Amino acid sequence: MRKFFLLLVLISWTFFIGCTSFSSYQTAQVLDPDEARFGVGLTFTSISPEEGVETDYEDITYSIPEFLFRIGVSESFDFGGKVYASFPFMGVVLDGKYQFVDGDILDMAIDLGVGYTGVEVGDVKTNYLDFYPALLMTLNFSEKFSVTLAPKVLLRQVSSDIEDDYTETIPGATLTLSIGKKVRVMPEIGFYKGEDRDGQEIEFMHYGLGILF
Repeated sequence: MRKFFLLLVLISWTFFIGCTSFSSYQTAQVLDPDEARFGVGLTFTSISPEEGVETDYEDITYSIPEFLFRIGVSESFDFGGKVYASFPFMGVVLDGKYQFVDGDILDMAIDLGVGYTGVEVGDVKTNYLDFYPALLMTLNFSEKFSVTLAPKVLLRQVSSDIEDDYTETIPGATLTLSIGKKVRVMPEIGFYKGEDRDGQEIEFMHYGLGILF
C-alpha cells in the first residue's frame, strides 16, 4: 500500500511539475583550446509546494547521478554538457559558455544551454524540453579556490501522452565552490521557484557535489 501511494505521488509530480537536473558544476572561466575535463556528480533535488497552500502534492527529494564533460574551443568559449539518469527518468543537457570578463579576481560568462528529459511511468511518457540562459560570476580567491554565483532562468516545454502541452518559466540561482586545480571538487547549492500548470508556486532546492578531472 505504501509503495502504491509513493508511486501516485511520483506520478503527480511527474505530470504537473517534472524532474530535471538543476546542477551547474562549473565556473565562469572557460577551458583553454583543446583542453578537456570530465567528471561525475551526485545531486539531490527537493521539490515542495508553496507554504500554506493546500495541494495534491507531497514534498519529494530525488537523487541524480551525473556524468559531466567540458571541452575548450577558443580563448573565450567552451562547450560542455552532462548526462543523467535516475528511475524513472533520464536526460541530457548541452551548453556553450562565452567568457567576456577575464580578470585576476573576477571572471564573468554567459552560458546558454538546452536539455531534454524523458520520464516514463507505466505506459505514460512525459517529455521536457528545456532552454536556459545563465550569467556566471566567479570570484577567484586563489588558483585553487573560487566561488561562483549563477542566476539562471529555465524555460521549459512539457508534453505528455495524457495532458495538453504547456510551458513553464523557472527562475533561480546556483552557488558553486571550486576547490583544487588539476582535480576540482565542487560542492553546490541552488534555489529555483516556478509554477505548476495550475498556477501554484513550486520551490526547487538542489545540493550536491561534482568532481572534475
